[in-house]
Amino acid sequence: MASHVGLEYKEFLTAYSRRIKGHRSLRERETEHGFDCVFLDRETEPGKAFCSIYEARPLQCRTWPI
Repeated sequence: MASHVGLEYKEFLTAYSRRIKGHRSLRERETEHGFDCVFLDRETEPGKAFCSIYEARPLQCRTWPI
């Protein structure tokens, strides 16, 4: 994911993740829909939601919904 957005690994962690109980999780932002992943794009096409890093998305996203 880091290389996909043009960052070094540590820069990516600082910019796009947070530590929760000893693990890393992608940051979220509060929207009218609840809390969205920072990579969820709801603005490009109103009424639709797209992953802006779809090709590099993590396993938790590839297997959603479980």
